[in-house]
Amino acid sequence: MKTPITWANIKKHMTYNWWKYILAIILAGFGVDILFTVTRYVVPDEKKVEVYVYGYLAEDPFNEYLQKVWDEEIPEMESVSGLVIMPDEQYGDMVLQVRLMANEGDIYILPREQFMNVADNGFMMDLETDDEIASIISEKNLSVQTGKRTAEGQNGAYLYGIPISQLPGLQQYVLTEDGFVCVYVANGNEENVLRLMRRLVRDMAEAPVENSVAAE
Repeated sequence: MKTPITWANIKKHMTYNWWKYILAIILAGFGVDILFTVTRYVVPDEKKVEVYVYGYLAEDPFNEYLQKVWDEEIPEMESVSGLVIMPDEQYGDMVLQVRLMANEGDIYILPREQFMNVADNGFMMDLETDDEIASIISEKNLSVQTGKRTAEGQNGAYLYGIPISQLPGLQQYVLTEDGFVCVYVANGNEENVLRLMRRLVRDMAEAPVENSVAAE
């Protein structure tokens, strides 16, 4: 005979079986999360350009600038964004290494210490191999000697980063100690990354009209 449904029986049932309902809710939520993760659209590497800043970034103004460059230089991209790696003494370098080892990010703006480390280990592109960037450096008379490093296994020094000191326009967006702008060698989207990098160097070689982040 079936047990009649009464408030007393429901209360007794819940006393001994409440945990099953909690577990069912947790599992259902986990399943929805897994489903969303598996099915959500991920922009492929060849359709995005990411600029990582190890330091402090005026995110909204910088992303407005990137939007303008996106529209004018690389409109076929699906995503162009400026992202931050906070300069935390304990975790900052760890996050940077994880990003690089996971082949994330395309253009990096790094403090001197981190720049020297990644450049010396061969993570960054020799910028003088790009004729247009080399031409901009010459045209704007940029002093880039401090951006030249000898990577492991290389003979001679190569230009792996452009000093922020030579890009005064960038200082209205970025605050990073004695920084350098560089291109990740394994970016997976070299043509479009370099198109953005060329525009960035050309634009930021000009002094900013507004006050810089560093001056605030």
